[in-house]
Amino acid sequence: MGFFTKKKFTFTSPVKGKLIPLEEVKDEVFASGMMGSGFAINPEEGEIYAPYDATIKAVFPTNHAYGLVNNTLETLIHIGIDTVNLNGTGFSSYVNQGNSIQQNNKLGSFDIDYIVSKGLNPVVIIIFPNKEKVKINKLHTNVDKNQIIEIEF
Repeated sequence: MGFFTKKKFTFTSPVKGKLIPLEEVKDEVFASGMMGSGFAINPEEGEIYAPYDATIKAVFPTNHAYGLVNNTLETLIHIGIDTVNLNGTGFSSYVNQGNSIQQNNKLGSFDIDYIVSKGLNPVVIIIFPNKEKVKINKLHTNVDKNQIIEIEF
């Protein structure tokens, strides 16, 4: 028994904003789930925090995305749609690949106004590439940075 038991994981919001379903992200690759299951947050502030204790698996050279991993979960935090084209302008990272981080540590920052001024969407996309299905409670509600978001997988 127990093969079909859902697991709950305590995950804190990496950014302040409004939780939205992945399907509402205006990027087909993310919205279709091709990268994995997850959710997104329309950000109100340009700071990214660690949602759980982990190791930094990757920091993209343009500082617009972070890969995190621990014994339970692997996560991609991607800031914006097509923001890779900004070549790092408007983004700062405070961590490096291989760093061990604690929940709520600041990972980086991004300039929402700059991203928008370039005609891009600053939505923060959270992907769980190794989880087939993830359930997020309280979609379409506002969350503060570091606020607990209960997820099931």
